[in-house]
Amino acid sequence: MQLEIQKRRQKGYQEMLESLLVFRFGKLDSQLEVILEQIMELPKEDFNRLILQLSHLSREELLARFGVEN
Repeated sequence: MQLEIQKRRQKGYQEMLESLLVFRFGKLDSQLEVILEQIMELPKEDFNRLILQLSHLSREELLARFGVEN
């Protein structure tokens, strides 16, 4: 039961992050999909910090932060 709750919560976080990326950058392309996976693996504190910073980061800054070539 606890594992099911954790999976649903993780899915909710991923859907929220996908929506934020689409809203901020217009579409979820292959580069942003790579970043999405990396963000989902961040520790909770880093994940939260990045979510708060997302509206201030350019696409290029976000890609650079995760080492994705533009």
